Amino acid sequence: MEFMNIKLYLVILFIAFPLLGERYKFEYHFKPGERIVYLISEEQQVSSLNSKYQDIMKMSITMIDSVLFTSSDSVVIMSRIKDVSGNMILNNKKMDIPNKDKLMGTKTLKTLVNGKIVETKSISINSKQTNPGTIYFPLPQEPVSVGDTWMDRSREQSSRFQLESVKDGVASISFVVNPKGNTDGKIYGNIFFSISKGKIINEKLKSELFFKSRWRKVFHITGSADIERVQ
Repeated sequence: MEFMNIKLYLVILFIAFPLLGERYKFEYHFKPGERIVYLISEEQQVSSLNSKYQDIMKMSITMIDSVLFTSSDSVVIMSRIKDVSGNMILNNKKMDIPNKDKLMGTKTLKTLVNGKIVETKSISINSKQTNPGTIYFPLPQEPVSVGDTWMDRSREQSSRFQLESVKDGVASISFVVNPKGNTDGKIYGNIFFSISKGKIINEKLKSELFFKSRWRKVFHITGSADIERVQ
């Protein structure tokens, strides 16, 4: 009887183990000519720790990404800001979004390798400003299980990602970005990614940053953003 119980236990363990340790392969699925529309809702507050400066900004942006080229591990995307709305309160005075006209219509070429933006180039006529964006994130190079983490490092920042859960084919991935240089603090949140479609569905992020300007002023920056793919 004891031998039969051991056999039954081993059968149950054999069946359950693949479910507990299921691994997921992450890949972006881009098609040449594809058009992707994101709606970005952002709120940000900036205050100076050694002056009376304070601003609060609420902004909505419609961004359109057009896929120009794809290969096995890279993609070139033209990102265009179509619409900008919102307002800013600067030292208790309400005003329009600064440089709103320049921001609207901004076009940026983005080159991604395995989801990581490796190059940005402005192709706007009225502005040299680029929009590197925070929408795309580096993918793990190998299949991962729930609880696994992966890192990405550059001269500007270090990022840590963790697969939190997978439900109905949608992965929830948490992330923490720590800037380098004259900015301290972190940007953190969650990414929701359709594994079967190879597409980002939604991102929610918050920021808690301290920026030191070249005039030795220290600014405290807090904010939140919701990025939703609408097409």
